[in-house]
Amino acid sequence: MDPSLSLLPADLRSVDQSSTHVKPEISPDTITSLNCSKILEPAGIVVKKESDDEEYSDVGPGISSDSRKILETKGIHVKKELDGEEYSESKFDDQRCKEETEEKLHQFNKYDNSLRQVKILETRKKNNSKEKPYQCEECGKSFAKALALKIHERAHTGEKPYQCVQCGKSFAQASHLRTHKRTHTGEKPYQCVHCGKSFTQAGSLKVHERAHTGEKPFQYEQCGKRFAEASHIITHKRTHTGEKPYQCAQCGKSFSEAPHLKRHQKVHTGEKPYQCVQCRKRFADAGTLTKHER
Repeated sequence: MDPSLSLLPADLRSVDQSSTHVKPEISPDTITSLNCSKILEPAGIVVKKESDDEEYSDVGPGISSDSRKILETKGIHVKKELDGEEYSESKFDDQRCKEETEEKLHQFNKYDNSLRQVKILETRKKNNSKEKPYQCEECGKSFAKALALKIHERAHTGEKPYQCVQCGKSFAQASHLRTHKRTHTGEKPYQCVHCGKSFTQAGSLKVHERAHTGEKPFQYEQCGKRFAEASHIITHKRTHTGEKPYQCAQCGKSFSEAPHLKRHQKVHTGEKPYQCVQCRKRFADAGTLTKHER
């Protein structure tokens, strides 16, 4: 036993020295232990003491601003208690981590966009150079797939293997039958974002949208006139050639367009399906009704 302990009262001699709190000497740059006189560098060691039965961290107030910077740059969390609230001071690491994450995300997005562009170019190149080994014996048109040729041949043979169970109408392609069924169900899944009008086919919506955008991608070479639909060029050509393939069976009058013949036939039948809601007068075509309503 240490001779110095004999000077203490008997009730204090049995106290375990290892459990007592020893307060070290703290200088601005070092911490010196009183037990072993070892000098400790401020590398995040949290020296604790008790005050009013509450334990708190004393690293911070006892360390100079320079030492605190060293701790923070190493990512050490320097903690202190203020009014019962604990604050974490690791702003440097948080900022650096955030910057590194943003940089990695930016690099990933650049790589992803570049890869996408390469794939698009490869697909276009493949489509442009794609071989078409399947040729139609009737017209010589070639196709990349045997199935595409088979569907095309039905245009020559007149084969229509897909039939509507409701009305008995037949079609050469299954997709045409699916579209036709919407005339019975009333389904129109393709809607114009400009005016809200709906259509049974995506192609019909695409053509309709050109009425809003003014797009006319089809041009007739002879006069330079442009059209929104390819079929309109075929009709327009007849104004140059004088062709009138649609003839009335009753009077022999011919027309360049099927709708014109249909409208003419109402003269013979007396049919007037269009009626004015105000005066109840009836008309043979919608255009005449529109003029009347003005």
